[in-house]
Amino acid sequence: MEAANDLESKNEEIQRFTFAISHDLKSPLNNIKGIAGLVPMAIETEDFTTVEEYLSLIDISCDNMNELISDITKIAKLGKIENNNELLNTNEILNLSRDLIKGKLNKENIELTIAHDLPEIFGDRKRITQVFGNFLDNAIKYMGDQQNPKIAVEYIDNGDTNSFLIRDNGSGMDERALKKLFTPFERFHKNTTGTGLGLYMIKKIAVSHGGTIMAESGGNGKGTTFKLILPKAEIAKQKALNNNKLLVKY
Repeated sequence: MEAANDLESKNEEIQRFTFAISHDLKSPLNNIKGIAGLVPMAIETEDFTTVEEYLSLIDISCDNMNELISDITKIAKLGKIENNNELLNTNEILNLSRDLIKGKLNKENIELTIAHDLPEIFGDRKRITQVFGNFLDNAIKYMGDQQNPKIAVEYIDNGDTNSFLIRDNGSGMDERALKKLFTPFERFHKNTTGTGLGLYMIKKIAVSHGGTIMAESGGNGKGTTFKLILPKAEIAKQKALNNNKLLVKY
């Protein structure tokens, strides 16, 4: 009983901490959006075409970050997140994700290839963008000293589900790391920064879409493949429609 009370107290403390941090993060995030919004008032963006593009990407990144903060708060409070699902053009999502990280890709001279015929996803636009963005960001972060760094996005048709594959030829990971990969606050390379929450969050997102996430690696130095496994769009959409009919009926 004493241990249970102590655990409940600690959970409440973590929840209060999460709410406080989420609140504090939103203020500087809104400041960034506000400052970025002032730039077109100070210069003629028509004379600097790339500036307008970069400002748009800053705005999108701030919105994505704001959504992530909200998700963390919901998980702390409810243990789950709710999605606003729609049919998504997956290639459009990947192209946006690529644009958001193209500075990193250029800096590290990484070749990114995306299959042209990726199937649609029935899901929440911002959260699916967050998933692919996290995959690509991790692939860059853990590329290591690979001389010909490459990342490829492909898919496999499994029948009722699709597997979206993000392959890299980076530093890879051993069996121990793979087992703990989606545990919150875990990091696997001491020379990289981060909270260790990213993969935990996107696993939650995948599960909330009726899917899951898996990772495979041949070992250290042999690259990593992440798999986002989701129900096919038409199946997921029909299931949502059937559930809505049941809710209306009862």
